[in-house]
Amino acid sequence: MVTYLFVGKLGLGISAGKEYVVVVLPEELVENYEHVFKALTQASKKGDSLEAPLAQARVYIGRLFNEDGEVVMEINSVDTVDVKYCPPFSPTTLFPGYCIDLTGVARKLELPLKYYLEILLFTLIVKMGSLVQREYLVYPYEFRYNLHGVPDKIRVFVESYAPSLKKAAGSVELSIILAKIGLESLSADLVDGLKRFYSGDYEVSIKFFRKVIEGLRNHVRESMFWSKRDELLHDYLSKTFQLISNFGEHASTRASVYEAESSMEVCLSGVKYLSRYLLPDLPGETSGGMPGSQHATPGNK
Repeated sequence: MVTYLFVGKLGLGISAGKEYVVVVLPEELVENYEHVFKALTQASKKGDSLEAPLAQARVYIGRLFNEDGEVVMEINSVDTVDVKYCPPFSPTTLFPGYCIDLTGVARKLELPLKYYLEILLFTLIVKMGSLVQREYLVYPYEFRYNLHGVPDKIRVFVESYAPSLKKAAGSVELSIILAKIGLESLSADLVDGLKRFYSGDYEVSIKFFRKVIEGLRNHVRESMFWSKRDELLHDYLSKTFQLISNFGEHASTRASVYEAESSMEVCLSGVKYLSRYLLPDLPGETSGGMPGSQHATPGNK
């Protein structure tokens, strides 16, 4: 599974008479997934857009850029956010069209309007009231990015590390599963660790993989029924955490690519096992596939 990267500007949008802090979704995404967004348009025109969203997006929010294109903050969080249709009700609406609602994030972090956010879009979720009807993987067979309309300094910066994100994207599916089971902070740490590893920042990648292992260990300790298998799993994660803690800067040594690679592989195997076998069943999960995903296997070319 791969994913979709874009950079969007924070602005104000109005949906169903309410004002939100939003980022507009790229036009190509809306055109390619028109069947997902159609219901939002119809609800907005009828004026009956309810508090329960008709669509959501599962996203990773990365860097924040100012208007000059400088990185001013690394947010690094995985969130499930509402998708809004914001037609031009008034001249004050900055972004008419389909947007993701980032009001909560913007208020919590006091983000300025007209700044730019780096966003990885994983999935689009179609809902009917509180029930999830379907979760769509976005561009599941290719890595795409859209930098239309962003300052040149941001575009050059993002394009310089896009190949690293493409390499990491194959393991991003596991971060989505962590988010689906309520472990959003571990999901964000996993994505950040993968980004760092594939960009050659091995020292920092180990720190994030260690945080994920620690979080998994704590989750087993707090949530499992403590069968013999659970006890052994907790011991395994504890020993793994101790081992990774002896890699790199944390142990006053210099991390090697081999230590970083081992940390990543152990981390991914732990996430995969816990998410697919020990944690409660997820809605729509099928054997051997991403929970809720319903897409065909690509044929050989």
